Amino acid sequence: MRILLVILIAVVTLSFSVTKQDILKASREDIEKAVKLLKIYIAQHPDENVEDIGKIVFVKKKLSSDPFIGEAVVREDFDALLKGLVEKGGISEGLLKDLEVVFNFKEELEKRLEKLDENAVKVCDMVGRYMKVNCEGVVEKIVDEYVENPLKFDPKPYIDLACFKKDDVRKSLSRALEEKFEEGEKYYLKVWTLAKMLNVSFPHLKDLDDYSNLSMDIDEALKNGISEKTYSDLMRRLNNLKVEKVDLEKKMENLRKMVSVEPKERERSVNGKKPIVTYIAVTVVSAAVFLIILMLIDSRHSVKRMKRKIEKDPLNPDLHIKLAELYERIGRLEDAMEEYKIASKLSESKKDED
Repeated sequence: MRILLVILIAVVTLSFSVTKQDILKASREDIEKAVKLLKIYIAQHPDENVEDIGKIVFVKKKLSSDPFIGEAVVREDFDALLKGLVEKGGISEGLLKDLEVVFNFKEELEKRLEKLDENAVKVCDMVGRYMKVNCEGVVEKIVDEYVENPLKFDPKPYIDLACFKKDDVRKSLSRALEEKFEEGEKYYLKVWTLAKMLNVSFPHLKDLDDYSNLSMDIDEALKNGISEKTYSDLMRRLNNLKVEKVDLEKKMENLRKMVSVEPKERERSVNGKKPIVTYIAVTVVSAAVFLIILMLIDSRHSVKRMKRKIEKDPLNPDLHIKLAELYERIGRLEDAMEEYKIASKLSESKKDED
């Protein structure tokens, strides 16, 4: 009777055709069924190598009982897997090898990192001891995000991910900054700030140093006034720039108008006849304006001195804070915010190094 039962099972097994796709499909829904189908397939194809599909099925069976990632592994849901791994709080080297069998883990993680997925970023740090992933696409995304909104996007936590090779990050950053620079003048100042913040060089950084310093000096002149000599010096620096400079040329045109208007104003003042009260009022106002101008000139020179100090020690957060305070004093609030931002990042960097 027992022999007949074995023969009957064998006949049924052999008559029930199973494909590899059947096994894989079943493994995403019912792992025990997938194991049974695999055994039938082996019986039907004894000479065929099923090592790869066998690894997938038995790794899923092994991990299916894990309360954090078991369901995600069976369903092959990578997003759910990332969430589960974050909850799990760690990845062993053995688990990483198992996940590589089911998901092509490294490749999938790189795809999610390029979207700056929050869970992918956390998992990336977990696997840094065992695996290094490609950073180029991630770095390009980081640069784009920062340039889009520098006040809301902090690039440092992404740049310092443990799963990146640091040399690769610096090379990729240099390429990404150069590419963004080549997109035009509208990105110059943000690219320059990001390069200084992360202490990264790229081929046109020296040109951007010249552009950025000139841009700040022109803005200062537009707010505080300018002499013909200073205007000539700014014009000389503008002509020496080796990069796109349409925006700066427009600003310089406004400066030129300021310089040309001043002599005419003085001429009208000399020729016009005004009552004594007007002269007194003008004298009082002039004195007040003169004091303000003295303060502004002093602040302007202080800004220049501070910028020279920063050029010598660009990674000193205290110098950036002092420059921000000077900008606040003369009403350049946007510039002040930018310097406070740089100082904040440099301070965080020093804490991390300590």
